[in-house]
Amino acid sequence: MLHLNEIVIISGKVSEETDHSRDLEQFLITNNLHYKEVVGVYKGEEERSFLVVLPYNDYLNTMIDLGKVLKQECILYSSAMRESELIYQDGKREYIGQLVPVYKEEAMKQDCYTYAPDLNKYYITKKLK
Repeated sequence: MLHLNEIVIISGKVSEETDHSRDLEQFLITNNLHYKEVVGVYKGEEERSFLVVLPYNDYLNTMIDLGKVLKQECILYSSAMRESELIYQDGKREYIGQLVPVYKEEAMKQDCYTYAPDLNKYYITKKLK
């Protein structure tokens, strides 16, 4: 049976003028976290983003705090079952569906998606229930 870990997708970009991606990547390296660089699109804006594998559940709070430090509106959290939610700076959580792979054409129609260049795969969230 395949075991999936919880993940977070986070960006260091705040605006065209402010991009903390290098600091974010250095934090991930320093803390020996497994991650990969992805292309995130949020509200139609492309951002250099990072898919981070959470080493244990309690680490989610660290990532939420990191999002606040980086002045991110929110981070995307996905459970081992790929049920996903946006977690905002004020602690509000918004369920957005299951993180699923899709064809490029479907992803391009969305306001938000993630592209993993190493796999040449696109991911979006869908409410399947």
